This record gives sequence, structure tokens and C-alpha cells, in this order.
Amino acid sequence: MVAGGRELLFKERQAEIFANGANSIVIGNYLTTQGRGVQQDLEMLASLHLEVAKKVK
Repeated sequence: MVAGGRELLFKERQAEIFANGANSIVIGNYLTTQGRGVQQDLEMLASLHLEVAKKVK
């Protein structure tokens, strides 16, 4: 899982985290860090053909 700070650390290379072992991200704003817009993250995931979990059992 990759959460707060990925926008600052990985910048335009965020999509590469999934090829290197990440299997989830936190979207939107975080407790103390402003994140990217939810739509931006959803578009990135769609471009990678990754499925977004709708409900966790």
C-alpha cells in the first residue's frame, strides 16, 4: 500500500508503483497531507487496467 506523500515522492511516475509491488493506494486527502483529486487517481488506475474494489469483504 502506498499512501500520503506519493504525489511528492513519485510525481509523474506514480503509475510505476504497481509494477514494483504496490497493490493499493489511498486516494483523496490524507490526515495531514493534501492528496491528488480522486478523479485523477481513478483515471490513472483505469489507464493501467486495474480494477477498483467497490466493497471489501
